[in-house]
Amino acid sequence: MRRVIPLLLLACLILMPSVAVLAAEDEDTPPEEEPTFTGPALALRDPAPMACDASETRQRFLEVRGAGFDAWALQRLPGSVLDASGAQRLSWSSIWVSPQGLLTLEIGLCGSPTRGPRLDPGSYTLVVGTTSSPIASTSIELSQPPDAASDAETHVRDGTS
Repeated sequence: MRRVIPLLLLACLILMPSVAVLAAEDEDTPPEEEPTFTGPALALRDPAPMACDASETRQRFLEVRGAGFDAWALQRLPGSVLDASGAQRLSWSSIWVSPQGLLTLEIGLCGSPTRGPRLDPGSYTLVVGTTSSPIASTSIELSQPPDAASDAETHVRDGTS
């Protein structure tokens, strides 16, 4: 026991200056800023989606995830896809928001009787909320499918249509 007390005193004397230096560094460092709330946001899973090839019969979807919808947790929100002219192409009456304020949408790119019309290549806007009072929105640029683009290029070069 007699040996332990001097060792503890020695350890305290060695550690005290380093603790004082750390405390001084903390005083010089400005406090970290709180992250500012930016509100709800939508993000495309595929940043460069391609339109559905009309010659294919399979269905393709574009996944969109939303975060920051905390104020609407456990609620169901409307949503729609608008084309470049502002016309509604697809709509949902019930987009569920999780308790964590998250949501996920699957946009059908290929037309079907139950899922709506096919989305052609071009610019679209996804709106969550009503179009007159959107909560969040994001742009979608659907590019031409690779096979369709090369076919169109071949027809132009050959002079066929």
